[in-house]
Amino acid sequence: MAMRPECDALAEVVAGRDTPRVPESNAPAGGRSPAGASGDGGMVAVEFALLAPLFLIVSLGVIVYGLYFGAWLAINQAAAEAARASIAGMSFTERSTLARTTAQTIIDGYATLLDISKVTITPAQGPAANLFQVSVTYDLSSHDFSVIGGLIPVPTQTPTVTAIVSNGGY
Repeated sequence: MAMRPECDALAEVVAGRDTPRVPESNAPAGGRSPAGASGDGGMVAVEFALLAPLFLIVSLGVIVYGLYFGAWLAINQAAAEAARASIAGMSFTERSTLARTTAQTIIDGYATLLDISKVTITPAQGPAANLFQVSVTYDLSSHDFSVIGGLIPVPTQTPTVTAIVSNGGY
């Protein structure tokens, strides 16, 4: 059982030593140095200098990819809903109008994330005579996070989603 330093000194005098031992460190009785007096401040600064940029790049990457995938999901939903809405049309012109209107309505719902002026909606005849397709493309090149694109690359600056539906019948 450890005793306090002054008790240790008294015990040594009682034990027959004429001069008590002097404690080897300047630490207080509890054995710990006061905060800031340990000399580890430089090490903490070096660790912070090494890890902070890495942490910031990873955090920025999470934000950039979150925005990118949010935009991709929005145009994916716009293409799918536009293709579904086009089924009600009786002619190619009517299907195209329904598809454009529906896609623009969906994109307007994402106004905080997407700019309708950067969206291209392309209704077209599908690969077969009874198919209709809607392609939605969004231009991310002037988006806020494309400024740091060199640091954190995104898959493509112009994601495109195409949805194909049947005109009806079998």
